[in-house]
Amino acid sequence: MSEESLSFEFSLNSLIQKIKKYKYLVFVLLIYFTLYVTNLTKLPIFNDEAIYLDWGWTAAHWPGYLYQSMTDGKQPLMMWLFGIASNFANDPLLTGRFVSVLLGGFSLIGLYLTAKALFNERVAIFSSLLFSTIPIFVFYNRQALLEAGLIFSIIWSFYYFLKFIQKPDYKNASLLGIFFGVGLFIKTTILIFAFPMTLILLWQIVIKKRSELTTPAIISIGAFLAVDTLILINPVFWEALSSNSRYSYTFGEILHFPINSWVNNSIGFFEIGLFFITPLVFIISLTGIFLIAKLKERDKAIFIFVFCISLLMEIILTRSQSQRYLVPFLPFLTICSAYVLDKFWNIKKYDLASKIIVVFIVLTPLISSLYLIVNPYQYIKKISDYTSYSETGYIYGQTSGYGINELVSYITEEAGEDYGYVFFALTAGNPENAIDVYSQMTNNLLTFRMDSALFPGIEQYSCITSSKPVFYVARNNHRSGMHQFLELKKSIKTKSDNYSINVYGLKKCEDKGIAIESLYGPSINELIRRKNL
Repeated sequence: MSEESLSFEFSLNSLIQKIKKYKYLVFVLLIYFTLYVTNLTKLPIFNDEAIYLDWGWTAAHWPGYLYQSMTDGKQPLMMWLFGIASNFANDPLLTGRFVSVLLGGFSLIGLYLTAKALFNERVAIFSSLLFSTIPIFVFYNRQALLEAGLIFSIIWSFYYFLKFIQKPDYKNASLLGIFFGVGLFIKTTILIFAFPMTLILLWQIVIKKRSELTTPAIISIGAFLAVDTLILINPVFWEALSSNSRYSYTFGEILHFPINSWVNNSIGFFEIGLFFITPLVFIISLTGIFLIAKLKERDKAIFIFVFCISLLMEIILTRSQSQRYLVPFLPFLTICSAYVLDKFWNIKKYDLASKIIVVFIVLTPLISSLYLIVNPYQYIKKISDYTSYSETGYIYGQTSGYGINELVSYITEEAGEDYGYVFFALTAGNPENAIDVYSQMTNNLLTFRMDSALFPGIEQYSCITSSKPVFYVARNNHRSGMHQFLELKKSIKTKSDNYSINVYGLKKCEDKGIAIESLYGPSINELIRRKNL
């Protein structure tokens, strides 16, 4: 037998042994991916997804745009991943959401390993099963947003923090810094978790006299700084850092004690937990926090401390509670729930009954998630009847993506085989960024921003001419001061009675006009060149 054949046989046997060792994890991953890839694009492109996917495509394909997102206070790593993934299919929404699904799969593995390190394999299985089926995770791990990446980095950062405390070698220290650095490259929220981890580290070094942690801690900081060098040396990062005050309180504002906000955020946490984690799982997770805290074991105490302090900081810092702000702080609740389920599973006196209860509790979120996957519109609509924290922006109004697919199909067909010019306002989101990113996947659409403010003296002309088909895409009838030049071609209805996507064309020119090519000059030829690359 050749050396290559022996090597292949050895690798195959090694893989089989790994699968056998982690057979339950493999089974849960199969459930996870089956659920998460089903109907992945049934809910149309959301407002922020459109922006992130557009930024991602530009960053990946146009020189000089790698850090475009940072001007809005968004670190670029997830956008880069979305942009790279867009090369593998013609639907940027599909590839972007699949990036989140993949990261969610790695988050599941990290959660499994964390639960196993803290307790046992059964707790790990229950925890990863719950993570796969709880509606709030099913929703956000299937969106082309930042949350899936943030969850991934938080889980793996904590896992290696736990390993670092247990065994402070250079490997665990480096991986802790790397995953923490990845988190900051995605979203500044990761820094909230740095606070309780730093307190624990100082406690271990100063109070517990564990001096062996000092050098690895420095290595961990070095690894973190190395990962984030590209953003930390970028002045735009520091200039835009204050923009986080749009979503969180500044230190000065916290000193004014916004108690009403803290009360509302706390109520929001419980309401979101009951509706989007599901009541039974949420209640037993809170029970699990109490039971684990009573164990008074170091690693478990660290777990509860990091989770509770981080969650408390989210409640204190956030201006207003929402699913999206809260979801990165919730995966560790699955470990708390799984601990209680493991206790139920081991009740000998009521062996069969206890196991039936566990199966029922695990199936409860699965049923809700299946409804979400099969009919996301009805799921969001129905649940909004009971809680104000339902994400209705995904189905109603300008932020929802309903009408975008029809818009893209209509313009692509009307443009014909030659180039068509698509114009839209200076605003961001839907439909502007959506049509922009989808146009990149076509061969016949060139997109531009249009606003009367961009063309001083435009009012002296009575019309605009063009040798190509022209489309102006607008939210309702908003035409950015270009009303006199445009006439309605098509109005695309959405799920909202008061919102439609309107497509305008140029009015016929009967008097003094100016060519669209003259208005935009060389930029049109540059876009054509890039399309043909």
